[in-house]
Amino acid sequence: MSQDSKHTPLMYAIAGEGVGKVGFLVILAFVFVPQWVEYSGKEADCSDLWSVPLFGHGSLQCLQRRLTADQRQRQFTRLMTGPFVVAPFIAILLKFIVARIVDRLNVGLVITINLVVMRAAMVLYGFWHSSLSMMVTALVD
Repeated sequence: MSQDSKHTPLMYAIAGEGVGKVGFLVILAFVFVPQWVEYSGKEADCSDLWSVPLFGHGSLQCLQRRLTADQRQRQFTRLMTGPFVVAPFIAILLKFIVARIVDRLNVGLVITINLVVMRAAMVLYGFWHSSLSMMVTALVD
């Protein structure tokens, strides 16, 4: 199997994930947010739309009729807060701060294990030394 064919599924998976993430945002930005249809009010009839039987009155097309352009733009801005504002801070938290905490816990764990091993060695050495002393004393006497 060639090197390229080993990486092909991974490349397709990465491309699919990218299209999935960006595609959703592109649909929201260019289909949902602009004023393509006239604002009909909060009680607009959406029964003529193809997406209502599939997704109900929460479909993007129905919401576009029921919300003003300003309301849709505000919702889009709120949706962008997560991936572009909060996600970098979460990434920093996971990559740096959590890694530091785990590293500190690991150092503490290594020190604790070393102390336990040293204590066990001292106990075993003491037991061995006292047994040896008793055997030497028994042999000498």
